[in-house]
Amino acid sequence: MSEQLNWSFTVQVVGGPTLAASGKQVVDAYNKSQVVVPASSNGTAGSIELTLDTTGASILIVRASRYVDPDTPANRLQYAVTVEGTTADPVDLTGPLVLIGESAVRLLGDPVASLTFTNPIASDITIDTLVGVDATP
Repeated sequence: MSEQLNWSFTVQVVGGPTLAASGKQVVDAYNKSQVVVPASSNGTAGSIELTLDTTGASILIVRASRYVDPDTPANRLQYAVTVEGTTADPVDLTGPLVLIGESAVRLLGDPVASLTFTNPIASDITIDTLVGVDATP
């Protein structure tokens, strides 16, 4: 049985133009998960690995409860992508990650096996992910 995922976004430049889009992704299945990345403690960043499989994925969303330390903006949530046993260098995640379309999801790697999140901030961070897949591509 198919599932329909509706998506939309709006970005408005203050005093300038607005860019908006919306659409739907029809998928065979979806996986929603939530993990908590522990706070940094005694100078050691908290870390957690989230296992996921993006085989046949046509939508991937990653949202965090916090991205940047308000007291020390240089401290930012990071993630590293693991594909076929190889983990890439971590990159800052300074806002939601939204990839729509199979080609867009494959920009991270094909298929992604896991995402490892690192938290240098002194408070826990909650990560929500949603992956929509076509089971019979």
